Amino acid sequence: MGDVDIREEGDYSEPNPKRRNTDIGVSKAPVPHKTITEPKIIVQTRSEVDILDDGYRWRKYGQKMVKGNPHPRSYYKCTSAGCNVRKHVERASMDPKAVITTYEGKHNHDVPAARNVQQPQY
Repeated sequence: MGDVDIREEGDYSEPNPKRRNTDIGVSKAPVPHKTITEPKIIVQTRSEVDILDDGYRWRKYGQKMVKGNPHPRSYYKCTSAGCNVRKHVERASMDPKAVITTYEGKHNHDVPAARNVQQPQY
């Protein structure tokens, strides 16, 4: 299958500094809060096809051009009920055979069973 590079980003115990409390005029004691950040896993592999089978089922919900990359980025959501995992897939700007898949979140279910292939009826 080729070279695979897996990285995990971020420290998930710290709050997200981009978020801030927007409550104004409420005189309560400050309550410490933590923003729950979903784990982010980046997988890079070499492939001729954009869609790589990872065992899960995905629904494409968008595509856009990314600045500095001639290849579009596609956005997918896991189709299992109640699972909030998302991924985006794009080709590397410098190497068109390299596919970068970024997963955000953690599946709350097992890998679905493979779809049944129709067997000939005798």
